[in-house]
Amino acid sequence: MREAFEQWVAHNWKGALAKRNRRLTDSVLENVQWIPCKAAADRLGISMARLRYLVRSEQLDGQETISAKGRHFLMVRKDQLARVEEELAGEITMAKAMEILGLGKVRLRRILKLLFPSAGRVNDQPHLPWCISSTEVYQLAELGEELPRIYCVDDDEISLADVLHYWQWNADEVVSLVEEVKAGTLALSRTLIGKAGISRWVFKRKDLIQWRAAMQTGRVNWITIPELAEVLGVKQQVAYWLTQNDYIRSQKMGTRKHHGSRVRKIDVDRFLRQHIFGTEIADRIGRSPRKAMLMLQAVSIYPLRGTSIEACRQLVYTRCEALDRFLTKYSVGDLTKWHDTVKRRKKAWERIIYENGTPVPDPSHFQLEPR
Repeated sequence: MREAFEQWVAHNWKGALAKRNRRLTDSVLENVQWIPCKAAADRLGISMARLRYLVRSEQLDGQETISAKGRHFLMVRKDQLARVEEELAGEITMAKAMEILGLGKVRLRRILKLLFPSAGRVNDQPHLPWCISSTEVYQLAELGEELPRIYCVDDDEISLADVLHYWQWNADEVVSLVEEVKAGTLALSRTLIGKAGISRWVFKRKDLIQWRAAMQTGRVNWITIPELAEVLGVKQQVAYWLTQNDYIRSQKMGTRKHHGSRVRKIDVDRFLRQHIFGTEIADRIGRSPRKAMLMLQAVSIYPLRGTSIEACRQLVYTRCEALDRFLTKYSVGDLTKWHDTVKRRKKAWERIIYENGTPVPDPSHFQLEPR
């Protein structure tokens, strides 16, 4: 009778079971099928809000009860956690990303979408937790792993942790620095023991100062928005729409009227890596832009939307795995075979730079061809 009761409790009891209850054997506590949501969230490494979303979306069986005093108790199926754990293996929370990269919450929140474009909130709801690709985070954190490790930096060196703490860099400067390191154009000298992720990076102080000065003042590093339209091969209205909706970051050149804005080339490069124009997709698959749009809609791929009612005059899509699969399936040739996009962008950039007082541009990893 007792054995049958314990089996029933292990498989059907949806209330909490405490280890201090000495009337239950250890086997009952180990084999219980319903566990509290806090224990499940700790095992999966996710927040309570994310766990509740999994239950609401029926990805995980759960049952919530309300006590006489109005307290809510959520229990979930223990035997389903292994399957959910596999599905979540490629994602980490912002708290975990902070720990891996060695960045604070405020700092990471400002640069998260710039560093990891694929990051997003659960179900795209603003109140739900962030989901970040663990592969992208670990790849960034492992940069410089082969370099010598030190306990203290020399006088002519500085760590990124000190840069973030004392130099008061903004989000654009931090992201630009990370991209320069990833591209290999700005070398790390060593890594600092006691720091994690990218905060342990050590640079030559002189090199870092020169790089920042060149990034801010060099004409080769930025263009105006009309010039941006020429480089992208689009109308100026499209270029202004992209900057106004923060798909390409722009910087005011002054507070006076008619001074306009400018765009850094590293932001243009970032945009081209993350997005593709609908006309380029149409060229790749040998169809008209409208036909390409309808084909993309059929597989639930939609163009960018802005924060205002006004829509962009040209379709722009975010590069993603679904779009890559679409292009692989329907592509009928190389992009340059159907359109001269790459050559036009390169010539436009060279014409703008060389005709405006910069005879020999600084070494740069900037690439205009879509990837």
